[in-house]
Amino acid sequence: MFQRDLTLERLRSTSQRLQRFSGRPPRGTTVIPVDLGSFRGEEIWPVAPPNRTILYLPGGGFVLRTPAVHRALVGRLCRLADARALLVFYRLAPENPFPAGLEDCVTAYKHLLSSGTSAANIIIGGDSAGGGLTLSTLLALRDRGIPLPASAFTLSAVTDLRVHREGTRTSNDAADSLLSFDVSEEWHTAYVGGDETLLSDPLVSPVLGDYTGLPPLLMQASTTEVLLDDTRLAAQRAGEAEVQCTVQLFDGVAHVWHIVPQLPEARRALRKVSSFIRQHTPHGEE
Repeated sequence: MFQRDLTLERLRSTSQRLQRFSGRPPRGTTVIPVDLGSFRGEEIWPVAPPNRTILYLPGGGFVLRTPAVHRALVGRLCRLADARALLVFYRLAPENPFPAGLEDCVTAYKHLLSSGTSAANIIIGGDSAGGGLTLSTLLALRDRGIPLPASAFTLSAVTDLRVHREGTRTSNDAADSLLSFDVSEEWHTAYVGGDETLLSDPLVSPVLGDYTGLPPLLMQASTTEVLLDDTRLAAQRAGEAEVQCTVQLFDGVAHVWHIVPQLPEARRALRKVSSFIRQHTPHGEE
């Protein structure tokens, strides 16, 4: 679990230790750097050129980046789903507070469209903060009249950045071996540049949004993580808007357990995500 008293610089250095648990992308995976202007990304291709495209928004509390961890995770998912991916290294807080990161995610999606990728072949997904950004990006795309992707998925998403201590944020605090909500509250404040009034903006806390018109959603979470309620409440919002939403819960694993390939639960979770992706995207040439 991340320590509360670490400086941001030390925290970023410490987070790189996660790399030793994450493994590498599958053999034969191609990784191509992409310059997207104010930020960068990576195209991740399995052995054979597929037509499905995952726009992946990595987690890190809006303040951390672990490229090797997410490169390996996305590479495994691409192999399972017969998809390629654009891994988005959106700008981080506190250097670039909201809405910089969200705007980068929207820009990355528009880049795929302008490059000739059909919206019907795109899936947006992400973990933790990236899971929240997945939902925020969907809301922003819909409100701007941009064609929506075929589907979206979230892994251990944070969907409510407001400061409150109730539900699984306290009841699961001792059980979650990776994330403490005490620590993440500081990251959330950094994300909005210290303006806590923004924490109630649906584009910051998408649990407060109206999900009308969004594509099918898959949400995965652990029963023992502090952010379990974030997934439950976001799924409830989807249900209120009559959006197809599937919630899959896994027992006794840590926040974003998907990054550890040795875990049977990680392999099972990614197989379920890949099945969802295949179900909601066509197969064949674009």
